[in-house]
Amino acid sequence: ENQESETESDTVSSAPAWEIKVGEVVLKNIRFSYSDKTGGILVEQQVKYAAIDFSNFSLLKKQIDIEEVKIESPAGKVTIWSQQNPEPEDIGGEMPAWKFSAKTFKIDDLNFVLGQPENYQEFSIALKKGTISLENLDLLKQEILVKEIDLSTPVISFSQEFKTENKTSGNAKIESFAIPFFDWTIKSEKIKISDGSFLYNSAAEETSTTNNW
Repeated sequence: ENQESETESDTVSSAPAWEIKVGEVVLKNIRFSYSDKTGGILVEQQVKYAAIDFSNFSLLKKQIDIEEVKIESPAGKVTIWSQQNPEPEDIGGEMPAWKFSAKTFKIDDLNFVLGQPENYQEFSIALKKGTISLENLDLLKQEILVKEIDLSTPVISFSQEFKTENKTSGNAKIESFAIPFFDWTIKSEKIKISDGSFLYNSAAEETSTTNNW
């Protein structure tokens, strides 16, 4: 009886693992949101169309190689405020040894907003068309090497509003704008921008500036 039990157990444990391969993924009318009040972040995003073309996708080999990602009409907003509790300590552990690569990202009609309500600030970017050609993307080293960036009609704007408590006194306080911590290294060999503009509006300073390039 014991011998039969051991044999059945060995048979189950030696069953071959499932392999899933993907050639192309197409998604339409995507909407998602993420809210973390204690962590201080709210994400709202929608995408009209997204297509991912894989040159290699293997779960068994832990390898994903993307030939091209195309995204149409992505629009979203990220709102950030102070965390109510400190971040949990890193308990360690290594990232799974997955291999990941991507060659080309194409984006059409992008609209993105980053808001910092505690600082009364908002940063937004609109882009008619953009193409990013990657040379290397290393998840473990947190490094992105970009061969070329081509942006058509990007519009970047930054606005600084009055603080309510300072508006009546006439002593408007200007807070510094801080982009959230991003511990990645990004290098690019070539950047091409056509018909771009940068808009700066400060209610505290009562100034508005536009720069074109």
